[in-house]
Amino acid sequence: VIAANGESPNNREQPMKKGIGDLFQEETKYERDRLPGGSLEWSKKPETYKQYPDRPRVALPRPVTEGGAPLWDILSQRRSVRDFDQRPVAAHQLSQLLWASQGVTAEQFGYKFRTVPSAGALYPVETYLVVNGVEGIPQGVYHYNVLEHCLEQLKEGDYRVTIARGALDQKIGYDANVVFAWTAVVERSKW
Repeated sequence: VIAANGESPNNREQPMKKGIGDLFQEETKYERDRLPGGSLEWSKKPETYKQYPDRPRVALPRPVTEGGAPLWDILSQRRSVRDFDQRPVAAHQLSQLLWASQGVTAEQFGYKFRTVPSAGALYPVETYLVVNGVEGIPQGVYHYNVLEHCLEQLKEGDYRVTIARGALDQKIGYDANVVFAWTAVVERSKW
């Protein structure tokens, strides 16, 4: 059978159903010079920093922010590791990793800029840790307080089984001395 346009019906392209990703892209488009919904409501801006003021705090050593190995050397040596050293992580090493992942690098125009980029300096990502073996820091669950570069202890105890289960039962979650868990405060990005 040949259609009026000369094409076989079997060769016609069928309209594809739009997936959730396509719908998300369509529904979240904006024009460069115009904010959707008008202007920003500054009174509804979410807090930039999550803090747990009633929780015990653990001071961290000051991070090294100058010098260090060249970036290209570090990148060329990067490897995924599944067999962890049994020695505890030193507190200064943890401090350095936390600063490198979310630490404040500068303050300008009332904004604190960090080691990671963020649209509008909204920084929706929060860092949590499950500590199993860090010198001077008890086992437990912690939040990284970016402003004060310290840890806030949320729970004390051994959470290796819980974090391993949360990582799809991967043994590396159980064996690691520290597991970083990142969450997002979606309201920051939405604002």
